[in-house]
Amino acid sequence: MNSFKSGMIVSGEDFCGRSKEISELSRLIKSNNRAYIYGERRVGKTSLVLETSLRLKVRPIHIDLMGIKSEDDLCRRIIKGIISYHKKSDSSLLKILKHFSSLRPSIGIDPMSNLPSIGLSPSPKLDINDLESSFDVLSSMNKTFVFFDEFQDILNLQNSEQVMSVMRSKIQQINNLAFVFSGSIRNSMIDIFSREDAPFYKSSFPISLSSIERDDLINFILNRYKALKITITTEFIINIIDICDDIPGDIMRLCESIFFATEDHKSKSVTDNLLGPALEHIYSLEKMAYEIIVQELSNQQLRTLVTLAKIGNPSKVNAEFVEMSGITLVGSVNKAMKVLIKKRIVTVVDGKNKFSNPFLKSWLLTHNI
Repeated sequence: MNSFKSGMIVSGEDFCGRSKEISELSRLIKSNNRAYIYGERRVGKTSLVLETSLRLKVRPIHIDLMGIKSEDDLCRRIIKGIISYHKKSDSSLLKILKHFSSLRPSIGIDPMSNLPSIGLSPSPKLDINDLESSFDVLSSMNKTFVFFDEFQDILNLQNSEQVMSVMRSKIQQINNLAFVFSGSIRNSMIDIFSREDAPFYKSSFPISLSSIERDDLINFILNRYKALKITITTEFIINIIDICDDIPGDIMRLCESIFFATEDHKSKSVTDNLLGPALEHIYSLEKMAYEIIVQELSNQQLRTLVTLAKIGNPSKVNAEFVEMSGITLVGSVNKAMKVLIKKRIVTVVDGKNKFSNPFLKSWLLTHNI
């Protein structure tokens, strides 16, 4: 039995730490307030919100905006979030959908559950008026809260400022619901909620999600391996955390891979010789993605990336960095770094340049790229 879950939302006994953040978010939800959560990929933002909802015994209206492209898409995702919250097709749902004069709902049977389900007609396209109507529907709901996931992707919309202005205006009028916004592109989320001329300026309380307290992580991992009847040292766990740059999702993934390695080697203890096979297992799954990244980079960009892997997480490009890269001009290195950040291969956390994927970093180092 594998006790480590990665690449998925976790809750209950699979959720680790975050007591301070859960307490703060709970307070804001119970007071029908607004909060925005920002942090890097795989730090557990969605899990935090849903774990908080479980502890509060409140099921949220979950609206995922990842990859959103249009107003029509936005409206449909809000409507689908409302439908999912109700779970079943009944007169109340049909009544809700009547708010959208241009939308023709259809009732069918879900082949998986064999229960009635509501489908949305692909045309006509929904617009800003339907967006206002969707918030009118939300305002009629109680004993829940609205959770916009990957909210920064709203910036993909051609008229994002207008859309956000409408949303802000409607949200201001709703005092019976909490709203939680979450995003994995830190700078974009800060820009949306902290830029003085932005529609959502100072509309929500910020919750920054970084690494989980190391003591919490260590105890969690120790107990998981103990449940599997496998011995692991605190020092080895710290090494795992360091390799993964304190990113919870990646830490769980490496722990999972190490567990598989113990099974393959029929071992009841985690030893140094299992780390290599565990990492190679992860590399084998991601090798194609790594190779595409390397192939698409210019020579200077690749040199800059490899140097970053070797030197750690510098706050700026200094003389040592430039010399190690073999690039003559510091300006060229800075330009390359900007491209790496734009491509989201590198991210800036607390002023330091870090790999978005720590396994890409260790792959570059171990495979002599």
